[in-house]
Amino acid sequence: MRVLEKINQLTVKNLTARCICKLSGYGKIIDSISIFSYEFKPGNIYGVFDEFSCGGWALSWVLSGKQKVFEGEVRINENPVGYRELKNYSWYVGEDSGRRKLFGVNKMTVKEQIQFGIDSGKSFCNDINRIKVMFGLSNERFDRCLQYVSGERWKASMAIGYSLGKTIYCFPWLNSYFLSTFKQHFELCFKALAEIGAIIIIPTCNTNYIKDILNITLSI
Repeated sequence: MRVLEKINQLTVKNLTARCICKLSGYGKIIDSISIFSYEFKPGNIYGVFDEFSCGGWALSWVLSGKQKVFEGEVRINENPVGYRELKNYSWYVGEDSGRRKLFGVNKMTVKEQIQFGIDSGKSFCNDINRIKVMFGLSNERFDRCLQYVSGERWKASMAIGYSLGKTIYCFPWLNSYFLSTFKQHFELCFKALAEIGAIIIIPTCNTNYIKDILNITLSI
């Protein structure tokens, strides 16, 4: 059964942090954000415009609940939250659930992770086949671990987050190549996430590739 309070607003005030941002198989940087304030509303896709290592990835890192220490304030529905509370609501796109790890690698397949979310009572949909269709996951890769699904990593990750009841989806910093290559993948997933009123945050140096699917563009 879902017990998390519905998000009406996610407010960031004077956020300042220096983060080691990373995603396995993608990249790792030191990124900093300084005195950033904004109010995010549910149901919107935000393109956060910034150059590489200029704060966008740090914003996603913090709001994903990855950063234990930061200055300033983050609120959900006027309630101050820390990294633990943010983890309950947020999903770092590109990752999996982190369960059943062996030597740092999740051994559960995408299908198993989505089924785990359904079984936990957190999923927005209890039909695993419907989730598979909603996020455009192929038969071939559905029974693989996330690290072996190639370009479907992003779709599969969002599907896992959906099954775990997450409502804030934060991407790592994406370059123009990723945006142009995976735009169609994103569109399908964003349609499913829009139905649950998710907040989606995409830091990038070029929003032109996805400007037709963004609701709001902001600068760091």
